[in-house]
Amino acid sequence: MSADNAASTSAAAAHEDSLQPHEIPPSVHQVDAWEQKHLPRLQYDTLDHAVFRWSLADWSWDRLEKRRQKLFSPEFKCGGHNWKLMLFLGGVVASDPGKVSIYLVCTSTAKENHPCAQMAFSMSNPNDPTVYLTYNSYHRFTPHDDDWGFTYFCSSERLRTESASGRAVLEDDHVVVSVFMRVVKDSTAGGVLWYNLGTGCVSPAGSAPSCFAWSKRADNRRSLIHMSLASLTANAISLSFPWTTTTRWCLSCSYCPRATTGLMNMSAPTFGVGCLNLALQLLNMIAPFRMAVYSIPTIKNDRRTAVPYALQRLFYELQNSSMPVSQTDLIAAMGWSDAWLRRARWDVMDYIRPILAALEEHLESTPYEHAIQDMFYGQTEAYLAGVAGGSHSAEMAPFDALDLDVQGYPDIVRALRASREPLVMPLPTDSNGFSHDYGHASCEPSTSDLSRQPQPPRDCALGTRLRALPPVLVLNLRRWRWDAAGQSPTKCEDRCEYPLELNLREFVRPGTAAGPPELDHLAKYDYVLHAVFLDDGHADGGSYTALIKPRPDAFWCKFDDQTIIPVEDGSVREPYEGPGAAYALVYLRRDRAKEFLAPLEESVVPPQIRELRCEWGTDAEEDGPIQVRLVGKSEFKRHMGFDIAGAGEAQRFEARRDETLRDILPRIRKMYKRAVQIRAMVKRHNRAVRPSKIVPFQGATLDMTLREIGTTYNNFMDETYLLFYVEETADMRREKPFDKTKRLIFLKHFDIPNESLRGVGAVYVNPHDQVGAIRDRIRKIMHWRNSVDVEMLEEVMCDVPQHIDIRKTFLQSNFETGDVIAFNRRYVPPPESAADASGETSAPRAPKYPTLLSMMRSFERPAA
Repeated sequence: MSADNAASTSAAAAHEDSLQPHEIPPSVHQVDAWEQKHLPRLQYDTLDHAVFRWSLADWSWDRLEKRRQKLFSPEFKCGGHNWKLMLFLGGVVASDPGKVSIYLVCTSTAKENHPCAQMAFSMSNPNDPTVYLTYNSYHRFTPHDDDWGFTYFCSSERLRTESASGRAVLEDDHVVVSVFMRVVKDSTAGGVLWYNLGTGCVSPAGSAPSCFAWSKRADNRRSLIHMSLASLTANAISLSFPWTTTTRWCLSCSYCPRATTGLMNMSAPTFGVGCLNLALQLLNMIAPFRMAVYSIPTIKNDRRTAVPYALQRLFYELQNSSMPVSQTDLIAAMGWSDAWLRRARWDVMDYIRPILAALEEHLESTPYEHAIQDMFYGQTEAYLAGVAGGSHSAEMAPFDALDLDVQGYPDIVRALRASREPLVMPLPTDSNGFSHDYGHASCEPSTSDLSRQPQPPRDCALGTRLRALPPVLVLNLRRWRWDAAGQSPTKCEDRCEYPLELNLREFVRPGTAAGPPELDHLAKYDYVLHAVFLDDGHADGGSYTALIKPRPDAFWCKFDDQTIIPVEDGSVREPYEGPGAAYALVYLRRDRAKEFLAPLEESVVPPQIRELRCEWGTDAEEDGPIQVRLVGKSEFKRHMGFDIAGAGEAQRFEARRDETLRDILPRIRKMYKRAVQIRAMVKRHNRAVRPSKIVPFQGATLDMTLREIGTTYNNFMDETYLLFYVEETADMRREKPFDKTKRLIFLKHFDIPNESLRGVGAVYVNPHDQVGAIRDRIRKIMHWRNSVDVEMLEEVMCDVPQHIDIRKTFLQSNFETGDVIAFNRRYVPPPESAADASGETSAPRAPKYPTLLSMMRSFERPAA
């Protein structure tokens, strides 16, 4: 069943909360006025529009709520599909009664026809249509995700609460349920509008952030979602769920033109490797560059040609493989260590520059000797000239990227103009006070120079000019600045727009300082946007993704390591500002875009690389290597932040897919000497990665291959590695690790003064115990006195904490193995300072870890 979308689809609050004090709410019968306020029109063409009303009268609501009655409305049509409303009186989840749940169900979805609908639900008073409650959302309806709505639409008590007009929504057991809906046109190439990665559908993703919206009521839906996933387990392989076989699924799409194979992030799963993957995808897109790489004579296992050989093989696998491709050979050939890759901040050019430098010497004496210079390098002229004229000095230099300041500039055109503005400064003088006559100096001083008297300093202009632009133009947007007060880099999230098409004629002064201008071809200055690189993070970490257009006539794709999904064209304009703003742009010259993005024939690939296809194809699909990653107590305690552990904190080793658990058990015990059992870590529907089922060290499981374990326990992570949580005896001295009736709960301490969230241990709990009983165990772990008041939150997913009702049992609160409880001493705000008492306001301090703001605010805000 679908999850609520209230967190990110601009869901409207109840109308009493959103109206001004004296504003008259529109009636639900005034369709145009009501939709103008509560169903904002999106930028998509509307195919059909409908309003359906369902009157529920003469019902005993108290009886139906106690029975948690599920009701279905009559069917209606809109956009060529059949629809109906599904209403749960008393809520969906038995352990959390007193809620009203409502969903829109499409009963006629077909495999190739997925309607995209925007809808607004309303429950209104039958006698006063201006009294109502409403929420809105949008969704792509598919055979595997055919309903969408709100698990917590409102409370049963809210229906009976009188509004400002003195009337309640539910009156005399009578209410009108309405849905206002628009079926919109999916104008994206291949049908990618609002695709939901979390449901395993067969068409690609569009608006990923909105499709994965989980509100703070996520725990109320957890049991239902796991129920629906369990019913689909048998079909998981054929449906090709994105979290297990994302790349293979992308390749099955007939409209994916090329470059739809992802790159692994397994040898050193860090931000550096993620950035390297984007650099390699960008280089792989450029056909003349691949041609140049393929032209280099290489020999397997020859250190002298290790870099071009690794690139040849990697490019060929990206072009033909149905599995994610490893870049470990290239990393080894370049001599990059894990420590070097784990640097906090990266730029895509940090990888492109050394790769290009390593290739240039190999391209000598080949037809592509000057290919790299011709494609990636332009010319700038640094000059120093007197403001009043006369003096002038200039020096030419190549460049591979232009650095632009974004702070204070609304778009890159203005940032480019500002970067070309010269700096006016006094002309440098020698020790005798003479001004240097730049541009006219000779080797020997003349008599006139010796007889000159010192002159007052003259102003000069120091700046740079663009002489020539490369066909592949990289613009680096300076998003990071050093904060002297905090002694750390801070991210500039200012809005800076960039166009899809860019003309740079005003910024280029063709020719050289010594010669006449070259023939000015206007086509040289027309550029089209090819790639947008995004850095969604802060100074201590983040994630690197890119939006790249594989061909001029294709749609945009989002590249994120192994995952590549098509996105809407509008998604390219979203990273103008905010935490995930663009930090680099790549433009291609318009007149060469088709040449650069053209496919290559198989014949240009060296024969020794083509012969490897059978080898790596068989290895990858049958018995090729896979990585086993292990997370234990020590990794959990070292981890700072959400989830159990970071990607780069796990222990790991390589194994073959046909190896059994018995074969790798000695390696596990070598890393964790007290290991007694392991649990498969799985990616939940809300993207949280948590321990789940036990993989026992006994019985038939010992003889299962890693391929079988990954399929059985569903802990394949993008087909590239298996992830396990290792339980050690130190965790469970007084527990029964094989008692299936107990649940493993992870505990984290949130230290508000230090703004840290770290694991302290994992404990087994009886599902029938009250949640509040775990506070005694927390005090014992933390060595706190029994009088310490412990406040707890559940970490539902990253950035989504939720208060816990300590009077309920773990079963009633839907706690299951792998859930995380964050705790702290009950927060007491610090006393007001003298400055506050005097009315002065101090500047707000920047948070140490911005990603923990939601957790901090939840602790500071009492439970409702």
